[in-house]
Amino acid sequence: MSVSDVISRLGGAEGETDLTPSQAGELLAEAGLRVDPAVQRPGIELRLSLEQDPLFGPVVVFSYGRMAMDIWDDVAYRVVPLTPGDARLMVQEPRAAARLLGGYGPSRAPDTAAIEKALLVLSRLAEEHPQISEVELDPVFAYPDGLVARSARVVLRAPLQSNGQAVGMAPPAAGGTHRLERIFNPRSVAVVGSKKVDNHSWLRTVLPFQGPKYHVNIDRSEWPSAEELGFPNYPSLLDVPGDVDYVIVSVPAQVVPRILRDCVAKKVAGVHLYTAGFSETGTEEGIRLEKQVVQIAREGGLKVVGPNCMGVFNPRIGVGVNLGGYHGPPGGLGILSHSGSQSSAFGQGSSFHGIRLSKLVSMGNGVILDSPDYIDYFGQDPDTRVIGMYLEGVRNGRAFFETVRRVTKVKPVLVWKVGETEDASRAVASHSTSSSARPAVWDAMVRQCGAVKVENMDELFETAKLLLNMPPATGYRLGVLALSGGHATECANVFSKAGFNIPRLADESYKRILEHFNIVGSTYANPIEGRTLSDPVNMNNVLDVLNDDPNVDIIVQEVQVSNRNNRISIYRGHNPDIFCEFRKRAKKPYVVALSTAYPYAPPEVTAAVYKQLMDAGVPASTGIAPCASALKRAVDYYYNRAE
Repeated sequence: MSVSDVISRLGGAEGETDLTPSQAGELLAEAGLRVDPAVQRPGIELRLSLEQDPLFGPVVVFSYGRMAMDIWDDVAYRVVPLTPGDARLMVQEPRAAARLLGGYGPSRAPDTAAIEKALLVLSRLAEEHPQISEVELDPVFAYPDGLVARSARVVLRAPLQSNGQAVGMAPPAAGGTHRLERIFNPRSVAVVGSKKVDNHSWLRTVLPFQGPKYHVNIDRSEWPSAEELGFPNYPSLLDVPGDVDYVIVSVPAQVVPRILRDCVAKKVAGVHLYTAGFSETGTEEGIRLEKQVVQIAREGGLKVVGPNCMGVFNPRIGVGVNLGGYHGPPGGLGILSHSGSQSSAFGQGSSFHGIRLSKLVSMGNGVILDSPDYIDYFGQDPDTRVIGMYLEGVRNGRAFFETVRRVTKVKPVLVWKVGETEDASRAVASHSTSSSARPAVWDAMVRQCGAVKVENMDELFETAKLLLNMPPATGYRLGVLALSGGHATECANVFSKAGFNIPRLADESYKRILEHFNIVGSTYANPIEGRTLSDPVNMNNVLDVLNDDPNVDIIVQEVQVSNRNNRISIYRGHNPDIFCEFRKRAKKPYVVALSTAYPYAPPEVTAAVYKQLMDAGVPASTGIAPCASALKRAVDYYYNRAE
């Protein structure tokens, strides 16, 4: 008898059925999970369950017993479907694993393969039998030769749906042109509702754009000032000659439905709704207008960015330059953001960090095009090599999970999400109307996808900087050059606490170092420091030794910038050229940590050194701790992808 046969016999198609213990045991036995209420044999105690998350749907939950779960919150979560790798990490992830997997007290080491198999069975039950809403196995006893549950609970009902449906989401393009291409790379642009009173800011945001661009405004008093900027004027979008790919709309919310109908008639590819005043207001009128927007867009096949957002920035073609503040050759970082102000900060902050954006989208409420649509686009965009995002929540958890998991296989995805507390969730609901998941489930989902969690904008930029400028690194062994003995111990402390090893070098490396090294007042172990490194021959020799050493995966150098006798000096009197030249011959990732030790150099001096290093492809972070945390996130991404 199959699981489907058991489900069919026991019911649960309508409403909810909480199976009796014997029925639950029968169903799980058919799936390969043993339940025996009479079991007395001691073993490592576990708890396994299948739950329904309102955002992501079925989630598998694992802990080393109820006490570990309820008291210490020592729990591993994974969104269905699980891979064998997911199951393996779930068993290893809880803190209790370090003590219990090797055996504890009278219980010998458990059969981890059997635990992993049980987790995969729960995942498969959720995938293949959506009538199974909940499963709880508690307690489960794990032995060296398998596992058995003393108690089981199974609930059959119509499966919960994830929160919301992404009306714009579609399967990824199978070759050819992506369906959002004409939004991010339009051939023609129209701006509806620009006004002289705000200096025609929306016309100016596409002023560098070289394709046909138009000003549409029923108020003809706005025409002369728009014409002075080089824009032809039309009273209606339907009066514009030729095709229009991208339309920027800045009109009152009540007028938006009429403009969208014109966009549908004009066969516009995409619309950016800057206009606010929809469901984020919480008013009946705002909700009604948003429903109209959704209906018109869905029926007309219209792709809408927003509403309540700053739209798209593409520096290559000069669209959305108000967000980035520049146009010209793009960089490699693509950004999507719920927030307009955070979008502007990303655009402006990127240059501060020495990074140029490939594209940026401020998505606002995301009622048509949601975050999975933009992630999917960035995943195939040749300009974008790293994807970053500021999220307040997601509308369709399943679509987000599946898209991010697919895209991270080819590009790093950095996720900065807010709304993790009750107060923050309330703020999110009133800003972008998105939904948030439980923080523990969200964090597990990010890890499961292979994405990288960051906590703020600087962390995102610091991590992106390494991923953009550093070759892939899957090892955690560092060769460190520090400013002094005190800084060497600080570096060792900070990097080792971050999860890195600072190993002893190979014997041959020490022989090579001592060929050009004065040990008086210096340390040549690892970290390496000392005044002897003020000699460029000694410095280059140490860098080359670390470059060849088999025990070193990444080279990290702490440098202090100063201005000595009107000459820029970094690390024992050198200028930046020595580090830029080493980068050319480096066979390993090479990272510079700009020291925050006193005395500080003048900001303009530090900025000049930073720019020279970044221009040479040497990723530079400000501070030892920020460098360590960003480097750990970058290496984790490559390590997990290699797994």
